[in-house]
Amino acid sequence: MVLQRFTFISSFKRFLRWVWESPTLMTWGSFLTRSLSAVVVLPLVLRSFSQEEITLWFMFAQVISLQLLVDMGFTPTFARLIAFAKGGAKDLYSFSEGVSNQNDSNPAPNWVLIVQIIRVMKKVYTRMTLISFGLLLTLGTYFVYAPIQKLQNQATHGWYAWGMIVFTSLFYLRTNQYSACLQGLNQVALLRRWEVLIATGGVLSSLSVLLLNGGLLGMIIASQLWVMVGISINHWLANKMLIKEQRASNNTVFASKTAAARQSIFPIIWQTAWRSGLGVLISFGTLRFASLYIGEAFAGAASAMFLLGLRIIEIINEFAQAPLYSKLPRLAKLYAEGDKAVLIGVARQGMMRSHWIFVGTFVLASLIGDRALQIIGSKTQFPEISLWFCFGIAYFFQRFGAMHLHFFSTTNQIVWHKVNGITGCLFLLIFLGIYQINPLYSYPIALLVSSLLFYSWYCAYCAYRAFDLQFWHFEKTVALPPLIVLLLFGIFLFYFWH
Repeated sequence: MVLQRFTFISSFKRFLRWVWESPTLMTWGSFLTRSLSAVVVLPLVLRSFSQEEITLWFMFAQVISLQLLVDMGFTPTFARLIAFAKGGAKDLYSFSEGVSNQNDSNPAPNWVLIVQIIRVMKKVYTRMTLISFGLLLTLGTYFVYAPIQKLQNQATHGWYAWGMIVFTSLFYLRTNQYSACLQGLNQVALLRRWEVLIATGGVLSSLSVLLLNGGLLGMIIASQLWVMVGISINHWLANKMLIKEQRASNNTVFASKTAAARQSIFPIIWQTAWRSGLGVLISFGTLRFASLYIGEAFAGAASAMFLLGLRIIEIINEFAQAPLYSKLPRLAKLYAEGDKAVLIGVARQGMMRSHWIFVGTFVLASLIGDRALQIIGSKTQFPEISLWFCFGIAYFFQRFGAMHLHFFSTTNQIVWHKVNGITGCLFLLIFLGIYQINPLYSYPIALLVSSLLFYSWYCAYCAYRAFDLQFWHFEKTVALPPLIVLLLFGIFLFYFWH
C-alpha cells in the first residue's frame, strides 16, 4: 500500500513537471489567462462605465496595440537569429542565406555571436521605443483628444490616464526585446509561465478596481502597472538565462567587440526584419480595415453579431496556434543544427495538433455558442450558422498557409512581404466586390477565396520545396483528416442542425 502511494505521488509529480515545462501547455495557459480579461473584466466594464468611458477604454486599447506595428518584424527575426546562433551558426551570413550546419554533428552555441546579436538588439529597441513614444505623443493624442473631452466632469482623469499610457510606452517595446531573447534560447515554457502569473495579477487588479469603483483612471493605472512588472520580470529572466546557459556550455566569454563589428550584422538583420514587418503590416491592416468597415456600416444587431463571431473565431484561431508556434524557436535551432528529420517531425506534429484543436473548438463553439449566450443573458445573438461556417472554413485555410509560412521561415528565406502583399490585394478586391452584394459575408468569403487562390497553396509550396516534401505524403495525416471532419460537420449544420 505504501509502495503504491509512493508510486502514485512520484507519477503525479512527474506529470506536474511535464505540464510545468511544456512550451505548448504553457502557451495555452498564457493565452487563457490573458483571455480572462475579455471574459471576466469586460462584462463588468460594460456594466460599470458610462458610454463615454467605454468608448475611451476601447480607444486606448486600439492605440496601445498599434505600438506593436513599430516593431516591424524585429521580434520574430531576433528570436530566430538567436536560436540559429545557439544551434552553432558560425556567422549570420549563413543565416541570411538559409544555410544550416549540416556538416557539424554536435555544434556548440556560438556565444560570441549571440552576445553580438543582443547588443545590436538593445540599440534597435531603444530607437523603436523613441519612435513609439513620439507617435503616441502626437498621433495618439490627436485620436484620443475628442473622446477624453466628452467625459462628463472627468476630462482631467482621462488626461491623467493617457499620460500614464504615454509614459509606459517608453518601456513597452522592451518586453518584446526580452521575449525575443528568451524564445531564441528556447525558454518558451519559462516565458509563458511568467505570462500566466502576470496576466492573472492584472485581471485580479482590474477586478479589484472595478469592485471598489476605481473608475477608468484606476483601471489604466492597474493595467499599466502590470505592464511595468512584466517588463521587469522579462528583463530579469533574460539576463538569468543568458548567464545560466553560458555556464552550462562552459563558456564565460561575453566578447568585447568594436562598434563597427557590432553594426556589421545589422544589414543582415534588417533585410529579414523589414520583410516580416511589411508582411505583418499588410496582413493586419487589410483585415482590420475590412472588419472596421463592416462594423461601422451596420448599426445594432447585424454589426454586433458580425463582430462577436469574428472575435470568437479569432480566439479559437489564436488558441489553436500554440502546438506549432511554441515550437518555432526549436525548429530554428534544429535547422541550424542540420537535423532535418527531427525538424520535419516536430513541425508535422505541431501542425496536426493545431488543426485538430482548431476543428474541435470550432465544433464545440458551434454546438453550444448560441445556448451559452442565452444563459448569460446576452443581447447579441450568435452568428447565423452559414456565416459562422464561412468564418470557420476561411480561417482553417488561412491558418494552413500561415503555419507553412512560419515553417518555411525557419530557413530565414523571408517572403512575408510578397505573400501578404499579393494576398492583401486579392482580399481587398474580392471584399469590395462582394460587399456590394452581401456585406456581412464579404469578409469571410474574401479571406477564403484569397487563401485558396494564392496564400495557402503558395506558402505550402515554399515549405514543401525547402524541405523536399510531397503534399500527399505530408498532409494525409496532418491537414486532410481535420479538413474532412470540418466539411462533414458543415454538411451536418446545414441539413440537420436547427
